[in-house]
Amino acid sequence: MKQFHFRLERLLRLKESERRQRVTALAEKRRCLDECEEALVAAQRAFDTLRESYISEAGRPTSPAILMMAQYAMTAAQRRITERAEAVGTATGEVEQARDHLIEKSREVDILERLRRKQWEEHTRDENRRDQNQIDAIAVQQYALRSCSRSDSSVDD
Repeated sequence: MKQFHFRLERLLRLKESERRQRVTALAEKRRCLDECEEALVAAQRAFDTLRESYISEAGRPTSPAILMMAQYAMTAAQRRITERAEAVGTATGEVEQARDHLIEKSREVDILERLRRKQWEEHTRDENRRDQNQIDAIAVQQYALRSCSRSDSSVDD
């Protein structure tokens, strides 16, 4: 049987390598998104803790300087939450973009794998057809030899 050779094997290997790189990139983007989400949750907890502490202090007499510091701390905490939320949004967009790139590369690899499978099936079918033709030719030759040997033996009688 003749050895099968897929002409686009190098391209397939290259696309598979690119797909693996996209999987790695997606995992990295997902990890960054998880870290951003954790930072957002931590900032929200810090804000809630700060707010609760100022609410518990609300009944006590305080100076204007302490109130100004409290207001500044609350504003800073809200700013951190906003920054973290923006980071989460950016990271989410990057994850979606990485996922889209992975899907694109996966489609390219799937197309090449289907093409290779189709060519393999054609190769196998052609080889089976050649084998069957050889078997048929041998069977015809054997039949012809038997026919000739029978007709020769009947002429000799």
